[in-house]
Amino acid sequence: QLLRSVSALLAHRRFLWSLIASFLPQNTIMAGEETMMDAFLYDRFGGPEVQRVGKIPKPGPPGKGDILIKVHAASLNPVDFKQRGGGLRLILRYGWPQLFGFDFSGEIVALGEGAGENDCGGFAVGDEVFGMVNGLRKCTCAEYCVVSADICAKKPKNVTHVEAASVGLVGMTVVQSFGQCFRASTETPGPSPTGPRVLILRGSGGIGTIAIQLAKQMFGARYVAVTASASKTEELQKLGADRVIDYKTQKFEKELASSDEQELFDVILDGTGEASKCVPLIRKGGGIASIEASPDGEALQRWLSCNATSPEGYGHARAGVASFISNPVGSWLIDTLTGASSLKRRCKARGAVFNHVIASGNRSHMHNIGVLMQIGRVKAQVQAVFPLARATEAMTLLEAGRATGKIVIEMPK
Repeated sequence: QLLRSVSALLAHRRFLWSLIASFLPQNTIMAGEETMMDAFLYDRFGGPEVQRVGKIPKPGPPGKGDILIKVHAASLNPVDFKQRGGGLRLILRYGWPQLFGFDFSGEIVALGEGAGENDCGGFAVGDEVFGMVNGLRKCTCAEYCVVSADICAKKPKNVTHVEAASVGLVGMTVVQSFGQCFRASTETPGPSPTGPRVLILRGSGGIGTIAIQLAKQMFGARYVAVTASASKTEELQKLGADRVIDYKTQKFEKELASSDEQELFDVILDGTGEASKCVPLIRKGGGIASIEASPDGEALQRWLSCNATSPEGYGHARAGVASFISNPVGSWLIDTLTGASSLKRRCKARGAVFNHVIASGNRSHMHNIGVLMQIGRVKAQVQAVFPLARATEAMTLLEAGRATGKIVIEMPK
C-alpha cells in the first residue's frame, strides 16, 4: 500500500515540485527544472490542433563542430506548417516531438570541439550569431538550440535579434536561387546599368520582400518586376521594385511578353508554382529558380546531403530513399513525375536553365547579408512579433497567407 501511494505521488510531478518548492527560499532553483525549456512543437502530423508550446529537455553539450545557442528570436516560414502536415513522411522518418523553426538569432553559451577555430567561424562564448539551420535540424523555436557552426554568422551590433532572425531561410533561398541561375553577386552594393533583369513571383511575401532588395543590392539588378496585389505597390516600390503586376487583374505572362530579347529576364524567381508560364519570359543565358514547382532529383540529392549527419532525434531519410534519388533511374523518374524534365528541356531550348531550389544554411551567405543590413542597404521586413507563449497565434497568422514580410517569435528573457 505504501509503495502504491508513493508511486501515485511521484506520478503527479507538478504537485511534488510545488510542495518541495514551497519549503525553499524564493531564489532557489531545482536542478531538475534547470534541464527543461519551453519550445513550440508538435507530437504528431496534422493541422493546427497538433501544435503546442510545451516543456522539453534542454539540449545537451554541443558535439564536434556544433554550438549551443540561447535563442533570442526565431521566425516562422510556410515550410514549418507544411512539414507539420506530414508532407515528407513518405521519404523521411522522424523522432518525436518535432520542433518548429529554421531561423534564429541568439547568443552562444557553449562551443563543441573545433567550433571556436577560425575555419569554423572563430566563435567564442558570448558571441551573438544568426543563421538558418539545415532542413532536418529544425529546432529554433525554443529557448535553446544546438546548431552547426558552419551555418552561423556574427550578428551586426546595429541589427536587432528580431531583425536578424527574420532573414535566414528567405535570404538563403534568394542567394542560392540567383547562384543557380549563374548570376554572381557584385562587389559594390547597389544596382548596376549592366546588371540582370529580374522577375519575382509573389513579391510581397517573406521571400519576395527580401528578394527585391538582394536583387538590387547584392546582385546589381538594373530592373526588378514583381507580382503582388495592387495594394502592395507603393510598399514594394520603396524596397526597389520597378514594376508591380497585380496578379488579381493581370496575367504576368502576357503583360511581360516581348519579342525583344533585351526586354526579357535574366533571372526569374518563382514563388507561386507558375514556373511553366515563365519559360517564354527567360532570355538566353538566364535561369528560372522555383521554390514551389517541379522538385527534381538533383535538388533532393543536395538537400539530403546537407542533412546526412543530422543527430539522432531529428528527421532522417527512410532506408533506401537516398540511394534511390542518387540513382540515375530514380532521379529521372522523379524529374519525369514532377514535370522537372519538361521544364528543363523547354528552358534549354531557349539557352536557359531551370532549377528547383531547397535552401540550406551557409555562413558566408549569412555574413554577406549581415553586412548589407549593417550598412542599411537591406532592411528586415517583419510584419508581427509574438512571444513564445503565443506561438500558435503566430502560426495561425502565417497559415492565413496574408502576411507581408516575416512573423517572428521572441523567447522569454
